Amino acid sequence: MTVSLWDRRAFPDTTILEIRPRKKLKQTGEEGKSGGLLSFTSAHIDTWRQQGYEDTMLAMEHIRKPLEARQALTRSEAVLQKSLEKTEEADLALRNAMARIK
Repeated sequence: MTVSLWDRRAFPDTTILEIRPRKKLKQTGEEGKSGGLLSFTSAHIDTWRQQGYEDTMLAMEHIRKPLEARQALTRSEAVLQKSLEKTEEADLALRNAMARIK
């Protein structure tokens, strides 16, 4: 289980998407020395930024697909509702016509 530094239950009306690195942000320092995460070189920052972008896009992809499916379902429900309303109107017109025939 991953431990977070904050409690998302403290924000009940907010959707929080916590994105964590898929792989370790481990870079060696100059000449193979340790301390890579403290080595804020341009190359390291670019690598970390790219990894952050990729991790974010992957997380968003997992959200996007179900969201699109839900939106498609909502559109289908709206079309179905309109169809049912038209059917009810047609049924009423048919009942009225049948009543006049009797």
